[in-house]
Amino acid sequence: MVILSQTSTAQSTNKDLENMMDPKWKIDQTKEIYQTKVIRREGENDKNAVTNISYQSYSQLVVVETKKAEDQMWSDEQKKTNLDLLSKYNSGGKVHLYLERSTIGSANTKYFTIIIKDLEGNEIFRKTADERIAKVPSSDGLWWNNVQVSIDKEFTGTFYVYVIDALGGEKSKYKFEVIN
Repeated sequence: MVILSQTSTAQSTNKDLENMMDPKWKIDQTKEIYQTKVIRREGENDKNAVTNISYQSYSQLVVVETKKAEDQMWSDEQKKTNLDLLSKYNSGGKVHLYLERSTIGSANTKYFTIIIKDLEGNEIFRKTADERIAKVPSSDGLWWNNVQVSIDKEFTGTFYVYVIDALGGEKSKYKFEVIN
């Protein structure tokens, strides 16, 4: 198993990271990550591909950023600037994508698109992830990667997150339900 480093916007526990990276996450199984319930609805993990997500709401991100400001003794001006940027670029929260693939190229995040839809199927947000070269294979031989996708559009309630793998062939679509 690969250990993700903690980032400035993802205050996490070991359990959050274990759930996020779980290769055995099955369809219709619920995981609680960052205090948010996520249910895998479509797309199975297997020995050659792991695709998992988590979500943090804007309010959760504000709590993390405020604690960081306190811990690092930011000036009031720096805190205000960072919270303003958070509001501008993350008003809808943040999706965290974790993946493992059998080749370095197929684990490049530029081949993954995140789509958010409401329960009626209306598209709220779509973004193809920026390019990130995969990390050295883990003990299971898979190349791994992770990316955070900022959502700049506000919305509320339960929603679906689709992950589209442009190189995935028959296994190119993953669907998760986020209970927010």
